[in-house]
Amino acid sequence: MNYAALKPDLAKIATALKSFTQVFKQNPDLLLGGANFEFKITRKYFIDIDGSDIVENGTETWQSIFGNTKAEDGMELPLYKLYFAYKPAELPSGDSVLADVSRMSAKLSELKKSPWPILLLARPFFRAGLPAYSFMKFSGTGWKGKE
Repeated sequence: MNYAALKPDLAKIATALKSFTQVFKQNPDLLLGGANFEFKITRKYFIDIDGSDIVENGTETWQSIFGNTKAEDGMELPLYKLYFAYKPAELPSGDSVLADVSRMSAKLSELKKSPWPILLLARPFFRAGLPAYSFMKFSGTGWKGKE
């Protein structure tokens, strides 16, 4: 495995992450906004009792954007988006992620001001094949819940 070819350009990544978080900084409705980058090179060994062995090299790259706001009733409303690729060069382009950040920032402002159930605005995620929501808020019914 050519590790030097896999090494991400850290200066370029830092510049991209700063441009993503700059969008969050411009939104006064947010309590928090950020972006992360993680790159791993792993080497796994399997050795059987009969002496057989397997060595596996692998890479993984994770990039995330996240934001958090607070509704008028005090409920915190987070949104997250994760990107995965085996190599850093396979991640979405900076312009694509920047567009996602802008949409997320706008969605958080909508969620903060929404008098309607946030359940209608949030997208579901799937766990064990069943849809679940990271948060719910039912205005006027007197109850709310997280996951």
